[in-house]
Amino acid sequence: MIRSFIPLGLLLSTLVIAGDYQPDPDVKYTFVAPSEVTTSAAPAEDRWIESLKANLIQGGANPDVVYRFARSAATFAINGSPQGNLVFVSRDDPDVYFVVEDTYARFIINFRAREVGARNYGGSIFIPPSKSFAVLVLDKKDWPPGGIPIDSAPGNKATFEGRSVSWH
Repeated sequence: MIRSFIPLGLLLSTLVIAGDYQPDPDVKYTFVAPSEVTTSAAPAEDRWIESLKANLIQGGANPDVVYRFARSAATFAINGSPQGNLVFVSRDDPDVYFVVEDTYARFIINFRAREVGARNYGGSIFIPPSKSFAVLVLDKKDWPPGGIPIDSAPGNKATFEGRSVSWH
């Protein structure tokens, strides 16, 4: 039932402008992802997403693009301390991960492109009560999942090593 979904509020229609990410040199983020093979969505997941899209359309939204993410075994830590954030991996691209904290997307990590994006992108995230998957809904075609590049801050760079990445 769509009423029971947890909206992670994110209709952020701000433009991403280089330099918006402000790193804290005292805070080191680390993300470690196993090699993952995502499974196909279950029929119940498909029904939930179709119902979500129908409700969004009925409410006047234009859910033009839907990205699906499955729960991941990846770990996210701050200053070496594991965090309780939800981590999801893209069903379409197992090199793209979403770190979600409480009610918003915290980071999007793309191992293939070697990019880390911080929140603030144009879209909405929806997670069912089971928290077994997440849906990113965008209203414009050709917008890949992404955020403010952490590299946009002078002197800040993500350090990728295999399936691990760290940044400030």
